[in-house]
Amino acid sequence: MVKNLKINYIANILDGGFFGYAIGFASFTAILPLFVSTMTNSALLIGLIPAIHNMGWQLPQLLTANKISKLPRFKPFVMVMTIHERVPFLGLALIAWFLPVIGNPVALVFTFLMLIWQGLGAGFTANAWQNLIGKIFLSEYRGTFFWPAIKCS
Repeated sequence: MVKNLKINYIANILDGGFFGYAIGFASFTAILPLFVSTMTNSALLIGLIPAIHNMGWQLPQLLTANKISKLPRFKPFVMVMTIHERVPFLGLALIAWFLPVIGNPVALVFTFLMLIWQGLGAGFTANAWQNLIGKIFLSEYRGTFFWPAIKCS
């Protein structure tokens, strides 16, 4: 049995729950496009938001999978890289706060820089995080972690 299974399960459920709750307030398909639409009427820029997130999530995984699979430990990498996934949301909040002061053109540039940073941060974290989850949860519990309603046998 994996050492600290209960603690790992609770800590990761809480982390995922809080992150999921928070990401709901910064939805890449509703909230962030609405935020950008207050600064521009450009359908291209508004439509780029989910595309930036998807590319940021997927492209780094393709480019880093081989290197990540050879890491002796995943947690240090995940802890460093997940900062790049989450800190940009603080940047987006600061942009929204200072929007009247900095103006729309500057806010748009910084917003897209934050979105790119966040997307790439998520993508660079993803493989290592998924490998970490694979190591800290036994296979019969992994399904219940990802889908709490399902018990894998």
